Amino acid sequence: MGMERKAALAVAFAAGLSPALLLFSGLALADAILPALVLGLLVALHDLAERGSLPAGTAAGGLAAFAMAVHLRGTVILAVSVLIVVALLVSGRVPRRAGFAALGVAAAVAAVGTLLNGALSAELYPDGPRDLAGLLVTRLTSLEGQAWALSGAAGQLWYLIVGTWGLAGVGFGGVAVLLARRGVPPGRRVSAAALALVTLGVAYASSAALPDEHRVGNYTYGRYTACVAVAWTLIGLVTLVRARRLTVPRHALAAAALMAGTGGVAAAALLPRRRGRLPVVAAVLAAINIAFVVHLAPAPASAAGGDPFPVPAAGRVAVDLRVRWHVWVPLVHRVWWTELERFDGARRLPPAGVCTVIAPPTALPPAGWTVTDEGGARRGWTAWAGSGSGCA
Repeated sequence: MGMERKAALAVAFAAGLSPALLLFSGLALADAILPALVLGLLVALHDLAERGSLPAGTAAGGLAAFAMAVHLRGTVILAVSVLIVVALLVSGRVPRRAGFAALGVAAAVAAVGTLLNGALSAELYPDGPRDLAGLLVTRLTSLEGQAWALSGAAGQLWYLIVGTWGLAGVGFGGVAVLLARRGVPPGRRVSAAALALVTLGVAYASSAALPDEHRVGNYTYGRYTACVAVAWTLIGLVTLVRARRLTVPRHALAAAALMAGTGGVAAAALLPRRRGRLPVVAAVLAAINIAFVVHLAPAPASAAGGDPFPVPAAGRVAVDLRVRWHVWVPLVHRVWWTELERFDGARRLPPAGVCTVIAPPTALPPAGWTVTDEGGARRGWTAWAGSGSGCA
């Protein structure tokens, strides 16, 4: 980004404390590593366009394909990366060796990731994963679906701006100016275009593919664009630091046109004029981030209310097909001593030799079975115990 090392360190530290990054880093989700993958990919694409180096092309292809293997959002990341590499090859801006290395590595890593995900999916979801392809096609091919997807994408962009204290909004304006300006170094132009396309693509595709869950997240949701929040925070800070006095309001107005970068406007107004005071601004941002994250820190779980999931006894465990996925999927790793068995409780009795059955709360135990625990209608399960041989 053309900054001095001390200034870059201060900005990176402040951006690294972003709530969007720290909140998901404490969860066992793909969101914990996607921000690092996005930042690494942007650096690799920058070096590929700027220097045409083979290592940069290899890294870009590998990171993009690995992102695809990690989460469906990575499909957008991979598509954008392939599009950019192909454009660089066609225009002759990168050596063919580096460009084809990027595409080859991307294809290889994507193939391995697809095979691995297929094997894991077969074990975790024996009845097949949830397929949203049909809904996506309907949304993409109908006027009503387009309205849903575009409004949801706009809500995600708004959330991205608010969740970065307005800095992403300033970054939007800065990237728009950079892409429209002539004489910009190719590395900066390519990385900026990649980030913009990934952000818009993720916001649009995720909104188009998700069903109506009758919650506010259908309209303003921050999780899916959290993977680019740190990158936009960095760009917003750099835009404010490097812009001249008259261009700062232009960036802020450009952000406001994308739905309210009021926090960024305030940051622009309060930014010290001397660039040497950037560490002070970064320290203030870091303090705000830390205070916010401390407020969000998870509190110790209350002992009241008990375990929300069944606790099967030793022996074979069977789960009724009518039990919802959010109940039985956690049991896959909780029941470590045996493989979960699935059966259709509406049509037949539990399998012979099974010691514990997890059934829907409305189901009644057959003869020879007793209710040992009830999650109730709210939790969606009840547990039965059998008296067969080998059961405790």
